[in-house]
Amino acid sequence: TSKDYKTSTVHDNKLRKTQQQRSQTWALIWMINPMTINICTRGSADSIANYVVLRMIQLTKTDQIVSAGFLLGLAIHLRLYPIIFLPAFFLHLSTPSTSSTSSLSK
Repeated sequence: TSKDYKTSTVHDNKLRKTQQQRSQTWALIWMINPMTINICTRGSADSIANYVVLRMIQLTKTDQIVSAGFLLGLAIHLRLYPIIFLPAFFLHLSTPSTSSTSSLSK
């Protein structure tokens, strides 16, 4: 039984070493991934793009369309996802303005 114990221990050690080598290999592959390197070296600008999008929405609600359009263009330049706001922005442009002065006249 001691011989079985020794062979199982040796087998377990070899298995552990191969698993550790495999883990280290995948970690090295992940470290040289270009996307990972890009994010780590220059950081993520999502917070800036999110701020620009929120400011664009605020300007749109206050009918400052030119400034809002400029910020929408800037947001799309920073990140591509704000392009999904284009239909809503154009829809807002096509509807009659509901400014605070028309609300007061009622």
